Amino acid sequence: MYSYLKNEDEREFNEILDIAQGLFSRRKTKRKNAANELVRLGAKAVRPIVATIEYAIWDHDMSDEDLNAYAEIVSEVILKIGVIA
Repeated sequence: MYSYLKNEDEREFNEILDIAQGLFSRRKTKRKNAANELVRLGAKAVRPIVATIEYAIWDHDMSDEDLNAYAEIVSEVILKIGVIA
């Protein structure tokens, strides 16, 4: 279903993708919880995060300001994953 699938099965990927969607939340606590969970999952969370980036880019309703804010959150999460891995 997703072109990002490599080692994960589709079900696991979708579960992680659901968590990654929390990064879009307007509520700060939900974004923080999603980010912490993705960091805890480690490297296997990177591909679902990339899928959310693609979604954000193709979402025409998302403003440039929202996209930049989302990019900052994603950058922090991926950097934290890199430090742990």
